[in-house]
Amino acid sequence: LHGPAYVLANVIGMITAAAVIDRLDRYRTMALCILVWIAGAIGFALATTIEGLVVSRVLVGLGQAAFAPCAASLIIDRSRGGFAGSLSWLTAGSALGRSAGIMLAGVLLGVMALPAIAVSGLEDWRAACLLMALPALALAAILLRYREDRTIASDGGGLAVTAAWCWSRRAMLGPFLMSASAVILLGHATTAWMPSLFQRLFDLSAAQAALAAGGTILVGAPLGHLCGGLLLDRWMASGRSAIQVVMISLVMAAGFGAVLGLSPSLWSSWLAATGVAFALGVGSLSALVAFQPVTPPEHRGAVTSLFFAVVGLIGLGLGPPLVGLVSDEAFGSGGGLGPAVSVVIVAVALIGALIARLALPRWTRLEHQGVANG
Repeated sequence: LHGPAYVLANVIGMITAAAVIDRLDRYRTMALCILVWIAGAIGFALATTIEGLVVSRVLVGLGQAAFAPCAASLIIDRSRGGFAGSLSWLTAGSALGRSAGIMLAGVLLGVMALPAIAVSGLEDWRAACLLMALPALALAAILLRYREDRTIASDGGGLAVTAAWCWSRRAMLGPFLMSASAVILLGHATTAWMPSLFQRLFDLSAAQAALAAGGTILVGAPLGHLCGGLLLDRWMASGRSAIQVVMISLVMAAGFGAVLGLSPSLWSSWLAATGVAFALGVGSLSALVAFQPVTPPEHRGAVTSLFFAVVGLIGLGLGPPLVGLVSDEAFGSGGGLGPAVSVVIVAVALIGALIARLALPRWTRLEHQGVANG
């Protein structure tokens, strides 16, 4: 439910969106996305069979597919000068929403467990899911009030032309996508397992673990995105590549990750988890920014969709299962989760950093070609 049911639908939706996203009204597309994923979230809260849960997660995956590419391309098109700082508000908001969602879920689970508050006929997790789906309706209503102020009819030739452009640069785009996928994989893996990690290592309740885990992302990830935005525009203006920042952020994540699962106290583990979230916040923004200078404006929405599809498939599809597999096979279930989290973070981060370092010369040449071509 957390992996394939969501991510496969999400990837299919992103690839489909890539074919049309540069020709649609992006505000209305985002509003439609929200309405679809709200329907999936409500269906998940009310489903009574595993099939119903799977279908609901598919709807959520499809609904969220085109939202981020639309938002990112809108911000880049409307940014004057450097766009990394502007994009950082989008990515920081996304991280803030995830952490606030985890913490709000913890609060709601605690409240729903009270006898006087319990919703008749609904388990506490169902009631929490239902309540958390509703506020997005306000955002959909706001987006429906906006219209594109550009000529939407022109496009870059559709998905086939965009795919051909990417394929012709596969020697440079491939290693970059691998290092970017390492960042996203670690982000999804740590977000998915952090509540369980705190719960198992420090004997917290589900609500307490959710609040502790949400707090790490609430502090670390938005701060990483915003600091990355302040850094990247200056970094790239000086002629350096954003892929270097991806590499640095992965090394930072490895350092914090080595401490995370082996910390003797909740406080030190919480600080290490916050450090991981900060490093991955910088890295994920840098990965999104890095390929923008090499992408023709007429392909920006489509390429961004394909980028999210690839890193989402690898990150969400492999991240959470990889930690579970290492925990069960190498360390044993239960108490083995802490070492497994540390091993996965360190190994994936260092491999991703090495790939980014090896890809740097070719990527820099591609960037220079993109700038030369306007």
